[in-house]
Amino acid sequence: VDDNAKPRMVHEFQGHQGNAYALAIHPTCEYVASGGADAVVSIFETKSLVCTTTVREHEGGIRTMGFDHTGKYITSASDSKCLVTNMVSDGSLVDRQQIDFAPVSLAWSPKYPVLAYSGIDAFCVFAK
Repeated sequence: VDDNAKPRMVHEFQGHQGNAYALAIHPTCEYVASGGADAVVSIFETKSLVCTTTVREHEGGIRTMGFDHTGKYITSASDSKCLVTNMVSDGSLVDRQQIDFAPVSLAWSPKYPVLAYSGIDAFCVFAK
């Protein structure tokens, strides 16, 4: 790896009707996910650069998302004050939580099934 090399675009993904606001990279880099103003989560396989899974569980724009430490699940948060967890493999719904605020950030623990999310005035930690 050349430390002095300039970064270059490898691929530009087209996954949303409108702006994309959130990105997440799978723990093994097998997938990259994006979430947008269209309330859709798109999961792309990095080898083929093809969208393999689409999640349409939100009513508002996706603001943040993340893969869990196993890479089996992805959780997304939207303007509609909702956290949604889906299977990465097929997009099937695992869990849906209505919460008191619209998260602007979320993160899974790199080792445990613990999810933290935050909004403008609050943050929460949720353990499975």
